[in-house]
Amino acid sequence: MATKELDFSKILFTGVKRNKSNLNQTSSDGTHLRMRILPEADGQPAKKLKKQQIEEIENSDENAVQLFSSSKPTKLEPTTKKVQKNLEADAKKEKVTKIRKLNQIFTWGDEIADPFINFPDLKLSPVFLHNLSEFQIKEPSPIQMQAIPLMLQRRDILAAAPTGSGKTLAFILPVIKQLLDKPEKKLSTIILEPTRVLARQVFVQFVKYCQNLPIKYAFYTEGEFPADSQVIITTPNRLISAVETDNALIKKMKTLEWIIMDESDKLFDDHESTANFREKLGKIFKWCDGAMTRKAFFSATFSHEVEHWCKEHLVNVAMICIGERNTSNSLVSQQLIYAGSESGKISAIRDVLQKGFDPPAIIFVQNKDRAGQLYSQLRSDFPKLPIELISSEITDKEKDKILDQVRCKKCFVLICTELIGRGIDLPSVNLVINFDLPTSIVSYIHRVGRTGRAGHLGRAITYFTETDLKYIRPIATVIHQAGFDVPSYTLALDKPTKKLKKELQSNEIERKTFGSVKKWEKIKRFKRMNEEIMEVIKVKGQMLADDDTGGDIVGRRRRQKPIGKKKLLEKKNETKAAEIKPVIKKKNVPKKMKSIKV
Repeated sequence: MATKELDFSKILFTGVKRNKSNLNQTSSDGTHLRMRILPEADGQPAKKLKKQQIEEIENSDENAVQLFSSSKPTKLEPTTKKVQKNLEADAKKEKVTKIRKLNQIFTWGDEIADPFINFPDLKLSPVFLHNLSEFQIKEPSPIQMQAIPLMLQRRDILAAAPTGSGKTLAFILPVIKQLLDKPEKKLSTIILEPTRVLARQVFVQFVKYCQNLPIKYAFYTEGEFPADSQVIITTPNRLISAVETDNALIKKMKTLEWIIMDESDKLFDDHESTANFREKLGKIFKWCDGAMTRKAFFSATFSHEVEHWCKEHLVNVAMICIGERNTSNSLVSQQLIYAGSESGKISAIRDVLQKGFDPPAIIFVQNKDRAGQLYSQLRSDFPKLPIELISSEITDKEKDKILDQVRCKKCFVLICTELIGRGIDLPSVNLVINFDLPTSIVSYIHRVGRTGRAGHLGRAITYFTETDLKYIRPIATVIHQAGFDVPSYTLALDKPTKKLKKELQSNEIERKTFGSVKKWEKIKRFKRMNEEIMEVIKVKGQMLADDDTGGDIVGRRRRQKPIGKKKLLEKKNETKAAEIKPVIKKKNVPKKMKSIKV
């Protein structure tokens, strides 16, 4: 009898059905999805039976087996060890079930490895354990408990877990352990991130955890490919650019152990950017099709594109979902506020900043032009408040500098586009404001995920106007499902059509300007003069941009350094003098003197 094919869309990809009767049985603050929870009697081995108990089991009629071929009933006596072993196996199975239930770990697939409890259980290097403890990592989170054993089992894996739940360490740790257990000088692992900023962040995690370990890793941006590294963190565009420049790299990619896609749903998405990552990933996977190469997908959200690709290309895939799929961070207090108009949103933000807030805060806007307008407006309203702006026009170096300022709370307000809407680890952020409506539920979840990280509480405010009413229902539903109040009429509005969804995702909504456009243009010119903005150029006729909503460009050209006012005046005077001198000589020198010979 043929077995029925497992319909992934009805399990992992449609989420876990919420049982209303059990809502109060687990913590509602979301910490149970980021911090390990153990049964009360965890850690205690199965109790050994006393001699008298074993004899009772062995002599029990319930355990006797009658052989009908014999004239006399014969009893097959189980050995003491077998009885004890069966009891221990049952106790272990029950314990694993309890641990998964308590931590909301849902798995699908054959022969799923049991979750581990403590890092020493993995037989890690003492140096590695010391590095973990140095950064206050003492116990695994739910996603780490289940994903790490599966990767050590060398399985293709698809994992979904909330933002700030420790997904990065969940794929870094198995890679490091395997390289320590079986040292290899060749390229072993490639980690793909949708943006350069995210790739750099993962690279920093390797720097932290690989202290004093004999592992070579690299963050590849451009130039010569670091072929002597065992682990390379990069973006799809930069990897493709490197391979097309040096075809010899294809041979090395055939022997990869792992290719890991972080924020994988974004890599498969072609709505929010001109860069079609699905086509690019298809090209990369053809290069990385070795028999020993395993693939791992990690994200806080999953789209059906990821599901279909995995069903078609992965073999014996193991799937993990921590909590409900595609839900917002319940550690973040979420508000949905009607502001009426663009000027209403400006007034609302002024009110939030004037009443006082716990910095830093991130304000998300639709595109870089609106980000600039809001930046100039707030700088004008709050001249003493440290406000910064990140958009696709800001240099890579400047982005890193600003993000570091946010982390150390030197920047109080960061205005940005979708550029840092996902994956960026900014644990200090306490407030997220959606000035413009997110382009999708997934975008909303990732934006809100910039606060409330690593078990900390956060706050999120989403403003909407009359223009947004036809798009608002999905966002209102997500906030309502997370347990927060929304205007009741937003849940009764019509669902947006496919056409409206596409319009929202492509940022084609026409919004009225606000603030001073001329003031922002003036600031842009000033920034250019200080080399803070770089000019985008085309490389080989194509823009090799990471998916930063116009973002990081592989090929860039700096503008010429501007000349200061003093030097400019000096140069002008020199030019005038040079123009005047020949004229003076011409007037003062008689024509007859030209014929005089010395």
